Amino acid sequence: MPVVATEPFHLPHAHCIEGVLRDIPVHARLNWSGDLARVDLGDLGAFRVTPSAIEIARRCADNDHWREVLFGPAALMWLAERSVFALHASAFAVEEEACALLGVSGAGKSTLARHAASHGMRIADDVLPIAIRGDRIVARTPFPQLKLADSEQYHGRSLPLARIALLRRGESLQVKTAAPGDVGRWILRHTLGSRLYSPNAMVAHLQMASLVAAAVERGELRAQVLTVPHRPEDPAAAAKEAYAALAAS
Repeated sequence: MPVVATEPFHLPHAHCIEGVLRDIPVHARLNWSGDLARVDLGDLGAFRVTPSAIEIARRCADNDHWREVLFGPAALMWLAERSVFALHASAFAVEEEACALLGVSGAGKSTLARHAASHGMRIADDVLPIAIRGDRIVARTPFPQLKLADSEQYHGRSLPLARIALLRRGESLQVKTAAPGDVGRWILRHTLGSRLYSPNAMVAHLQMASLVAAAVERGELRAQVLTVPHRPEDPAAAAKEAYAALAAS
């Protein structure tokens, strides 16, 4: 997503964030209308955000802290106001269908998504926005992945979400079907930045979790619990076996 200079402008809707992100003080004001937003990060700079570009409205500080704040709490809040919710997830796509990988840090999401790229493409690592579009749940990509190099970023279109898997550590490799109600709770538990949501965004978030559970109930979205043995001596081999088990299920 390119970054260019632009002129100041004003938008009607507003929301503020105050806090600390990884020892970085956050003072953000978000103004938006539809697909256009202005994000003022105080000393870090101000930015105009559209679906295709980030434009500098005021010179930013001489560091990369603005990226963490802009693509962290500011982006999460703006997406939520547009009924797009960011999951703490990695994801890959095979044959134009996306699979979201949920789980706590260290569960193996990134390693599995990296291996899956050899069969398709990795579309997210750490942050996966999802939304309802028509009668489908879609992975709203691309979205900047701060943990990936520029050469590893996904620049394709949004894709339908066909599968969601919760990764867990265990003694043996297993794949089990998940109950729809459990999947709704996964969405709530693994959404990033939900404490920042406005009341309207929180209502939409709850509706999203309910719609995801309903899609699982109707068989439109496959949901599984993937138990993966912890093999720190050979994580690549563990990921290969986990992918094979998931693909065969």
